[in-house]
Amino acid sequence: MAHEVTQEAFAAAWADGALVIDVREADEYAAGHVPGSTA
Repeated sequence: MAHEVTQEAFAAAWADGALVIDVREADEYAAGHVPGSTA
């Protein structure tokens, strides 16, 4: 289940190697996304 996280929590999880799944529309993803994220 997806949920919102704070920037601090995201940064900590990202540093630990968390998988980021970007669920936005393809054009939004193409306009900019977290490097290494999966669409």
